[in-house]
Amino acid sequence: MTTGPNGPAALANIIRISEHDVDWIAGAITHMHKNGLTTIEPTPKAEEDWMGVVRNLAKRSLINKAKTWWVGANVKDKPQGLTLFTGGFHAYRQYTTAAVQDGYASFSFGPAKAEAEREPRFAAADPVAGV
Repeated sequence: MTTGPNGPAALANIIRISEHDVDWIAGAITHMHKNGLTTIEPTPKAEEDWMGVVRNLAKRSLINKAKTWWVGANVKDKPQGLTLFTGGFHAYRQYTTAAVQDGYASFSFGPAKAEAEREPRFAAADPVAGV
């Protein structure tokens, strides 16, 4: 599944969200391949900014007021809050499009390893370990 916390998964059509997310991920992988990169992760500032968006939207939602599993009320001593993007699928698409249009500036990338440093694609079977 490409959906999860901090996205619009429970509030929009899951098939449309998944299709969008797969296309976005494929675009990021293509960008990485063209630039000799092998790892991607959001910058700490981007994570903080995104969670700020999620929290600010949650403040406007009545879901945030309910004592349900959506906000963590079902787990004793768990910090409570709505971590679901409640801005709608259209706005979510605008955010993800902006992340691409700014050249993935809110992401950190790692370089590809030199050919000699790369791990083998498939490890040999180990009969002792049962692999």
